Amino acid sequence: WIRSDRGITTPKELEGRTIALPEYQQTAALWVRGMLREQHGLDTRGIKWRIGSERIAIQLPPGHDVAPLGMLPEQALREGVVDALITPRPPAPHPQVARLFPDWARAEQEYHRATGFFPIM
Repeated sequence: WIRSDRGITTPKELEGRTIALPEYQQTAALWVRGMLREQHGLDTRGIKWRIGSERIAIQLPPGHDVAPLGMLPEQALREGVVDALITPRPPAPHPQVARLFPDWARAEQEYHRATGFFPIM
């Protein structure tokens, strides 16, 4: 999910942006970071990752900008605190919130054709 008022139309345009996640180590977030890196060429270390909470403490190598949000990730997207949101559940409708891939069903099919994988989440 993206803020539609930020000029983001492709995954590559997420580089250098701030993205909210419920948890950095959540399975869906891990899949999406891998997709951004492998399928779209993003250097995910150049993204400012902001998290709602972590159930288990994590230690990341240097070069990863991961910090708490201090609010719910969906709220941060609605209020424009972050540029995008990775979450397994769609956020509540908002005039400035849209899918990164408007034709998401086609994007899923293309990903499956290219990789042979269908990430259930």
